[in-house]
Amino acid sequence: MDTISKYAQALVYGLVCLMPTVYQKASLNAVLGLFLEARDKP
Repeated sequence: MDTISKYAQALVYGLVCLMPTVYQKASLNAVLGLFLEARDKP
C-alpha cells in the first residue's frame, strides 16, 4: 500500500472514531462506501 493510501485510511478511521453514536458511525461508513463504489462510474 502506498503512503497516500495509508494516510487516507488513517483519516477515515479517525473520522469514524469521532462519531459519538453507532448510528452516526454506520451512516458515515455508508456514505463513504457509496462514494468509493461510484468513483469509477460517470
